Amino acid sequence: MNVLVVYAHPNPQSFNAAILRQVERGLQEAGHTFTVVDLYKDNFNPVLVVNETFRRRDLKDHPETAHYRDLLRWADHLIFIYPLWWCGTPAILKGFFDRVLA
Repeated sequence: MNVLVVYAHPNPQSFNAAILRQVERGLQEAGHTFTVVDLYKDNFNPVLVVNETFRRRDLKDHPETAHYRDLLRWADHLIFIYPLWWCGTPAILKGFFDRVLA
């Protein structure tokens, strides 16, 4: 099974990082193929820009997020690992949803 893990925490010593290590270990022991997308390490730009030359409907073809869309098509399962900040997901993950899941 192909599993995509989307990780969104800036601190490599965090509790979320420990969760990520356990998830990786479990996927490996179970024999799954997996890829981890670390949005902070990737310097993912969460800012959604829509203007006269770039329309929201063009997001599905944007080259900056093509790699992430390819990984989503490849994956059979998705795992999201992130902290709850102010009762929600981090802005970088919200931006991922806005820009990649178009």
